[in-house]
Formats: sequence, C-alpha cells, structure tokens
Amino acid sequence: MNRIDGSDSLKGPMTADERRIRELEAEIEILRDKAYNFETLIMSSPIGVYRTTPDGTVLMANRALAEMMGYDTVEELLKKNIAEQGYAVDSYRTLFKETVERLGRVSGFESAWRRKDGSVMFIREYARVVKDDSGRPVYYEGTIENITDRNKTEMLLKESLRQIGRTFNELVETLSEAMNIRDPYTADHEKRVAALSHAIAIEMGHSEGFANILRTAAMLHDIGKIYIPAELLSRPGALRKEEMELIKVHADAGWDILKNVSFDQPIAEMIRQHHEKLDGSGYPRGLKGNDIMLEARILAVADIVEAFSSHRPYRPAFGIAQALDEIDRMGREGKLDRQAVAACQRLFRQKGFELP
Repeated sequence: MNRIDGSDSLKGPMTADERRIRELEAEIEILRDKAYNFETLIMSSPIGVYRTTPDGTVLMANRALAEMMGYDTVEELLKKNIAEQGYAVDSYRTLFKETVERLGRVSGFESAWRRKDGSVMFIREYARVVKDDSGRPVYYEGTIENITDRNKTEMLLKESLRQIGRTFNELVETLSEAMNIRDPYTADHEKRVAALSHAIAIEMGHSEGFANILRTAAMLHDIGKIYIPAELLSRPGALRKEEMELIKVHADAGWDILKNVSFDQPIAEMIRQHHEKLDGSGYPRGLKGNDIMLEARILAVADIVEAFSSHRPYRPAFGIAQALDEIDRMGREGKLDRQAVAACQRLFRQKGFELP
C-alpha cells in the first residue's frame, strides 16, 4: 500500500524520476480518455467529418460521411479516393484545392459530390489545410453537410416563381388583348408605349427590374378605357368637350380596376398618374412635381410620343419628329420630366430606336 508521503511500504520512497514517470503515465491516460471521447464524438456526429491527403486519399472519415456517400461502412469509404470518385465535377475539386491552399481554409464551400450509386448530392464544406514546416500541404480536414434537399427546394421555388411570372405576363397580355377587341388603337398603343417606356427607363440608367415594372404598367395604362363607349374611342372627328371629359375618367377607372390586385409595385397608382403634369395642369388630381411617381413621369413621355406619332380615327399621324418636338416643348414648359424627355430624344435621334 502506498504511503501518504508517496513512498512504498516495501520499496521505500519513490525517486524524483519515478514520481515523474507516474505523473506522465497519468497524463497519458487522461490524453487517451480525451482522444477516445473526441473520436466517439466525431464518429457519432450527424455531420460528415473527413481527413484526406492532397491527392484525395481518405485518411479518416466518420459514419455520417460514409452513409451520406452511400457506403455501408467507414472502411469501405477509406478505400476510395475522393479526388477521383467523390467530386461530380472536376472543376469543383480544383477550385477547392486552390482556395484552401491559398487562404488556409474554406467556409461554406458548395459543390457537387457523387455517391456510390452514381447519384449526385450537393454539399456544403468547411475545411482547413495542415502544412509541414516547409509549407507543403500534408492533409485537408473538415466537415461535410448534405444540402441536396435544400437545393431541390430552392430550384422548385425558382421554377414556381418563373411560372408565376409567366402566368402574370400572360394575364397582362390577356387584359391587353381584351382592349384590342373593343378598341384596336388602344391595345396597339399600349404595346408601343410599353416598349418605349422600358427603353427610356434603361436609357436613364434604371435597372432591368425597374424597367420591367414600368413596362407592365404601360401595358395596362389605358385599361380604364374599357368603361368608355367603344364608338366614342373609334369615332372620326374631333371630340366635344364633354366627350373629352368622359375619356379623362379612364385614369381613375384604371386605378379602380387594379387597386386590389397584389402587384409587387404600385402599378395601379402609376396608371392613375400617367396623365398628370409636373406643373399641376394634368388630370385626374392635378398633382405637381415630386408628388408624381417617377414611373408615371416616364410613362407620360412615352404615352405622348406614341399618341402623336400614330394614326387615330379622329386625325392622321403627326410622325416621330413632331412628337419629339412636342415633348421637348412640354419639358421646357415644366410639364414633363426633363430627364425622361432627354432620354427619349437620345433614343430616337442618336440611337435609332423605332416603335414596334
């Protein structure tokens, strides 16, 4: 039995070397326990864990990674080469190696791996490179997460959004065609205004998204004319004052038709404002300056250019040159947005734009 002072009842007190050996043995046992606990943690982790050489030889892997890749055991996976049999696309492996060796680690690196049965899974990887004293990579180690289901969900969502977009565009086209039945001039007018509005927006430096929203508003901007008697819209000759006042109702009518439609942008309000003028002389509410949406200001310019340059039952076409002169005059008088006018002028005079 050991004595309290560290000596042995038979052998006598331990020497300093013996005491140090005992301490080292105890420390080794503690390290063994920690290593065992760490290995148990790694092997039972639901996240794939690996260590490979730079050429792809698998040095260590856990059960989660083996199962993820479709292997029955870890031992089966250890016989494989990740570089040759793991990556579904060679360029992914090349990019991974270049990135991890240049930065020392990768965080959230996404790529495609091939499973045992040949199917492809999408993974997210966190890894680091361990180098020797000379800076040569010795091995990579990290974790792998299977994100295939997430990718499938994202692809389904994107396809759903594309389908919604197609359905929405078809709906807009259908509404425009409905106008075409009642008044061919109005429907064709809307299509040309839509094309010009989109072009003006891009020329002004706005995004494609902004321009597409404006194009949608332009495709529907005269939908309120569905409330106007068709014979009034197509009748030759000048309109009387009371008839003109009736036609002016279409701006508010268009807003009323579309106000409850769940557009991403206030398209109904753009339509309501497309006859407003910056000096307050427009209709239906006599808005001024910045109270008028930018989209409505661009739409107003396109609307006037198309109307002036096209034939109507009550007058012949004035042509593009006179239409451009008209918006230039109205811009100088403070009725139209000068930037939208300038962009429209550049399109026709310098860039050869033509109405469809």
